[in-house]
Amino acid sequence: MNTDPFTYIPINPGEPMLIHLIRDGEFKVIIGGSHQGSVVQDDSAEFGWRTEDPLLLEVLPDLSMVLREREAMGNLPYALKEMYPAEIIAWEWTEDGQLKIITRPETDLKAFADMVRDQVNEVVLFEKDLIIYLFKEAGSGVEEIHINC
Repeated sequence: MNTDPFTYIPINPGEPMLIHLIRDGEFKVIIGGSHQGSVVQDDSAEFGWRTEDPLLLEVLPDLSMVLREREAMGNLPYALKEMYPAEIIAWEWTEDGQLKIITRPETDLKAFADMVRDQVNEVVLFEKDLIIYLFKEAGSGVEEIHINC
C-alpha cells in the first residue's frame, strides 16, 4: 500500500484541499481528512477514471486531470532513462517533489545537462513546474534543469 499526498484546488469551493491517494489495488481518496470513496483507472471512461462514489462524481473531472498529470510526472525518469541509458544510472524523488538524477561518474555533467535541456520537452507531458537535479555518482557538482518554470 502506498500513500500519495498532494494539494488539490477544486473549482468548487475553490480552496486548496489536501488529498491522500491510498493505492491498494484501487485509489482510495481522502479529502480534507475524510474518506470520500475510490477511483479506478478506466481508459474507456469519460475522464479515464471511474467511481461509484457519489461524493467523488462531482470532482472526478478535475481529479482525473490531476491524476493524469501526476502519472505523466512519474513516467518522466523512465522516459529519460530510455533516452539516455548510457548516462543515467539512478533517480529518486526529493521530499519536495523534485527529481534527482544520478549519472555515471565519467559523464560530462554540463554537456549532458545541455543535451537534456534541448530534448526534455519531447517527453514532458505535464504542466507542473519541476526541477531536475543532475548529479554524478560519487562526484561533485550539480546541474539544474527547470521544466515548465
